[in-house]
Amino acid sequence: MVPELLLPGLIGFVLVMIAAYAGSLRALEVYFDPEQDSIFLSDDYEPPVSSSPLYRPRAEGYTES
Repeated sequence: MVPELLLPGLIGFVLVMIAAYAGSLRALEVYFDPEQDSIFLSDDYEPPVSSSPLYRPRAEGYTES
């Protein structure tokens, strides 16, 4: 009975730890690479440039209502 409960819990824990480790590595990569833009690390007024084909900047004078 104990392995039935511990094994799925252990597998889930390992998967979460791997995801956290990968996320930490990605955050450090963005932080230390001056060529990569991050909205959280920018000091200037302009938002980071997106390479997504779905990204379209808003028109001048656009206001949300």
